[in-house]
Amino acid sequence: METIVKCWKPFTLKDAILNLLNAWEKVSMETIVKCWKPVLEFDEPDEDDIPLSILRERYHPRDINSVVQQTLGMLNMIAPNVNYTATEVLDWNDPSHSEACKAFDTCLIWAERNIHNINDILVLKRLQEVAILRSTQHKTKQTKLTSFFDTV
Repeated sequence: METIVKCWKPFTLKDAILNLLNAWEKVSMETIVKCWKPVLEFDEPDEDDIPLSILRERYHPRDINSVVQQTLGMLNMIAPNVNYTATEVLDWNDPSHSEACKAFDTCLIWAERNIHNINDILVLKRLQEVAILRSTQHKTKQTKLTSFFDTV
């Protein structure tokens, strides 16, 4: 038992992530496709012959309210003592541009400390730039006439 503890004690979270990365890179596309076939539950025609419109119809919910109701049902099962509203669920799935900017700031700090692949960090930086650009383009609505005047 002591030898197992000695073996695993120096194993860090970074080591675990790198091992996971190495394992994931060894998974072939064919394996992933085969794993999803039973989940998708439809007879797949030859390779890429499924029109995008059919896939979208099958897997993209037309009625957002039904998705929200399903989400509320799952939340009620997980935490029956908490009352969530449809508005809250919709807000969770629609973060503001400034929230996205803050999230990318946090991700970049973590990535720069823990990821050695510069391409992954560059992807995060590009996404951060898009969020910043969109946040500067977002126009706020005037809600009151006096909101444009400084209050002293």
